[in-house]
Amino acid sequence: MKKILTVVFLSLLFILIDSCSKEDIKVYELTVAARPAEGGSVSPSSGSFTSGEEVSITAKASGEYVFKNWSGGIRGTTNPAKMNMNSDKNVIAVFEMPDADNDGVTDSLDQCPDTSPGEDVDQSGCSPSDKDSDGDGVDDTTDLCAETPEGEEVNESGCSASQSDSDEDTIPDDIDQCPDTPAGETADELGCSPSQKDSDADGITDDLDQCQNTPEGETADSEGCSDSQKDSDLDGVSDDLDECADTPTGETVDSKGCSSSQNDSDEDGVTDDVDQCPDTPNGESVNAQGCSASQTDSDEDGVSDDLDQCPDTPAGETVDTQGCSGSQKDSDGDGVTDNLDLCPGTSDGATVDADGCPLSPIYLDANGVTIKCYNWANVGDTGEINGITYTIVDEAMLRNMISTNQNVSNVCTTRVTDMSNLFRSKVAFNQPIGNWDVSNVRNMRFMFRSATSFNQDLGNWSVSQVTDCFRFSTNTPQWKLPKPNFTNCRESQFFSELDP
Repeated sequence: MKKILTVVFLSLLFILIDSCSKEDIKVYELTVAARPAEGGSVSPSSGSFTSGEEVSITAKASGEYVFKNWSGGIRGTTNPAKMNMNSDKNVIAVFEMPDADNDGVTDSLDQCPDTSPGEDVDQSGCSPSDKDSDGDGVDDTTDLCAETPEGEEVNESGCSASQSDSDEDTIPDDIDQCPDTPAGETADELGCSPSQKDSDADGITDDLDQCQNTPEGETADSEGCSDSQKDSDLDGVSDDLDECADTPTGETVDSKGCSSSQNDSDEDGVTDDVDQCPDTPNGESVNAQGCSASQTDSDEDGVSDDLDQCPDTPAGETVDTQGCSGSQKDSDGDGVTDNLDLCPGTSDGATVDADGCPLSPIYLDANGVTIKCYNWANVGDTGEINGITYTIVDEAMLRNMISTNQNVSNVCTTRVTDMSNLFRSKVAFNQPIGNWDVSNVRNMRFMFRSATSFNQDLGNWSVSQVTDCFRFSTNTPQWKLPKPNFTNCRESQFFSELDP
């Protein structure tokens, strides 16, 4: 019974609740539109929805349109969008044509996308900075050269070479072969001024070149002139042919540009204008007049100087083949020329008088005692001093005279060098020989040993050359007069030694 009651109660309660719900639930209308209508569509396009129901609507653009935003019952740009139906809703989906650079011209019409913000555009959506009217790659705001010919390259200012004149010489750059023409200089049709041209290609610009048309390959100087174009010494022969630079003014030159003051035809070191002897033999030395010894006869004796052994022959004297006259020769070499020599053939070394005749071969020494003979004198020659005749002897002759007991007081002993044992044991000899010349004697060993009669003055004898005087005068107690003064030898070595 309780179960039945419960079922009845629940049924009644459900009916009651259902009747109440139908009376409280509201329905709202959704109205949807697209603006512009061709811009797109919205789904759902319309409908009725109970209060509180969540509805999702989606905008779909047509063609090039894009969805922009919602207006009316909802706001925002979320697509699809959700909304709660708590009232009637009128929703508009706003569509627009795209304008990526926001310049007011839709992309479909905008010929200049990416217009910079803030720039004014034309109906094509282009600002001046977007336009390049002449298609040269430089926008019109920067382009200083409108209407650049098609295909020409331009600089950053939009100017091509045909529109530029960088050096302001009135010749456009496209035909200007000489850029950077200096200001103020006049250029030719190629844009080149004289300072930029070298018409003859000699390395010197035309403004400095004083010799135009220099032959190809010739070296030019700083004035643009080659040797074939110059005549530096003004002699009428160009420098390239002129072998004699600096010809003196007014002198006549040959085809080589040389005057006589510059030529030396015989190559003797003297120029032709001064050379009095042309054709000097090769290699011969010349004087200031260009004459060699073989070309000169300075003393006019008929013998050229190269053969003349006697220069300065007196005028009018006859000479031999060596160019010597009698007044210039001394055939016997005695110091008296042949023209004055009355004694030709004088022996070598003989002293002669003014007539070329030999003087006495014997002379008195300055000490007034010693008899000497000249070096040129010969053994056997004689000479007179103070009326006494003296004979020149050598050692052999002297020893022979002594051995034969001849007079040896009137001899000249200059030629003797050894007098050892000369008067040894000559017990009778006592001739006055203090005038002998013993200056050349080296040996006087035993010279007067046991010459028991000799007592003469030999104090003037010059014995400085004697190196052996051993027992020079041993056993001559009678000799009281002066003896020689030996300085380089001793008569005895021991005072106690006996005379052998």
